[in-house]
Amino acid sequence: MALNTVTPKRLCDAHYITNAYATAYTVPASTKAIVKALVLCNTDTSARTVSIRVVPSGETAADEHCIFKDLSIAAKTTYHVGDMSMVLEADEDVDVIADTTNKVTIRLSGVEIA
Repeated sequence: MALNTVTPKRLCDAHYITNAYATAYTVPASTKAIVKALVLCNTDTSARTVSIRVVPSGETAADEHCIFKDLSIAAKTTYHVGDMSMVLEADEDVDVIADTTNKVTIRLSGVEIA
């Protein structure tokens, strides 16, 4: 039996979210990923909302894939979800959108299993 290679890593480096859905992370082919932590930081002086969806390979992105929908993040606040164990399959996408471009950042950490 072959052993799997488990690689802890930043699944997506911190970057600003735009006001149109964009892919923050795609699981590589022949790989599974486990998201262990999610960090959202609102750098603005006003509250902002964020939506995040996990879209399975081959499916059309839609609200049915949302894990957060219009999550409100207070001004100058960091929202942290640690101790996650969200398993993602090969070619799944994590898509994000904010109500205003370049005001909220996202970072994902976890492991990839090949």
